[in-house]
Amino acid sequence: MKEKEVFKKKKNLKTGIQWFYIKKISSTQLYLVELIKKGQVTLPVGVWSECQISGIGTKGRKWLGECGNFFCSVAFYQSHFPPMPEQGYSIYFGKLVATLLNRLGVGVILKFPNDIYLPIKREKSPIVGNKKKQWEKSGENREREIWEREEWEENWTEQRREWKREVKEGKIGKVGGILTQIFRDKLTGKPILVVGIGLNTQKEVGEFPALNLSISNLQFLQQLEEVLKKPPRWEEILHKKGKI
Repeated sequence: MKEKEVFKKKKNLKTGIQWFYIKKISSTQLYLVELIKKGQVTLPVGVWSECQISGIGTKGRKWLGECGNFFCSVAFYQSHFPPMPEQGYSIYFGKLVATLLNRLGVGVILKFPNDIYLPIKREKSPIVGNKKKQWEKSGENREREIWEREEWEENWTEQRREWKREVKEGKIGKVGGILTQIFRDKLTGKPILVVGIGLNTQKEVGEFPALNLSISNLQFLQQLEEVLKKPPRWEEILHKKGKI
């Protein structure tokens, strides 16, 4: 990747985030982590692109991308966010992004802990009866029903089985994913949190559908910035009691 391909945006005065826009990139996550470890940037900092060719997912998986979609990685000191279990960050940011998308009228659901799915309407395979009523609800309402159960942890496994069935039957399709990493700053010893977000905002990727957002990727990034400026508490995200 050539340095001249990097466009450095002025620091956002509201959020303090320094953004790097790269027209075409192998992986926003790997690129950002490398910048931080080499001491070439100060936090908070982010990298975003609309064309990622070798994205990474959880457990070493590859993230399939298509030029025209949204790819972003952003890093803060961990202390910027409310205290939560380390394994909860994927859920936290998954809920945060899903809620932001639903505010835009998309109607997505979060498949625990870090995948974002969209209901697929198929004329040849109509959903009837109670299932039809269920799918007529927005994704946000479906999330609320799941998260507000008192024993949501026990229902997690059952819900995942249901989602797997719905994916196999072609009723929902993956449109995005979240990747979180934590490592310590070599100089200060402070933990750094890096969050990667990949979304099929405009284009389908193979069998995976597109969100077809009514706003541009840059406008979505700006809305995400506003949320990151003052992140909601873990309890607000977990139980869906707060607004973002």
